[in-house]
Amino acid sequence: MTGISDILGFNFVVIGPTLTLLATALILLFVTITISTPTFVKKYVTLFGILSTVFAVFLKFGLFLSDGVSSYFSEKILLDEFALVGNVLIVLVLLFTFNSFWKTSSQIDNKTTEALILILMSASGFLLMVDSENFIMLFIGLEIGSISLYALAGLNRGDQLSNEASLKYFLLGSLASCILIYGIALVYVSLSISGVYETSIAISFIGPENVR
Repeated sequence: MTGISDILGFNFVVIGPTLTLLATALILLFVTITISTPTFVKKYVTLFGILSTVFAVFLKFGLFLSDGVSSYFSEKILLDEFALVGNVLIVLVLLFTFNSFWKTSSQIDNKTTEALILILMSASGFLLMVDSENFIMLFIGLEIGSISLYALAGLNRGDQLSNEASLKYFLLGSLASCILIYGIALVYVSLSISGVYETSIAISFIGPENVR
């Protein structure tokens, strides 16, 4: 008997890397606001979360080898070669720059944990973005990643350059987001579709020369 989860395509392995980074960020947030935790413990928690994300990406590779290109969560999340490459690149950036952003964030007075949480949240948003098949899901992932970076840029409130960078990044990012969502709205109004795959099918059916 087919269940609702099978119909909707629930598969948490597909969004495993995103969920792992979110869980790591929530654990860091919990230990920060509830109990006094040594800095080295937070460092190892963050490193363990990143390594767990690497393992989650390997699980996605196994799912891809068994099922091939497939869609999940009511055609909102797509598992294909491009999504896997994006996941690998983001995880490798986190893994190989961990020591660098740990040293950099420790230079901000009493805000090391906040910086780590924002970095992990941003990476989780971009992981969701590269996995997206639906334009709205892509926009949500982009905003999660971007808003975290806005806050990260202005985290050192005592530095005028940090405040200026955060404001300029916010204004530029807001403009880019408006243009993106406007384009998504135009595509939906014109073709009544909101997915990457559906758009490619529509363009091939209509003909590239007829798309303006």
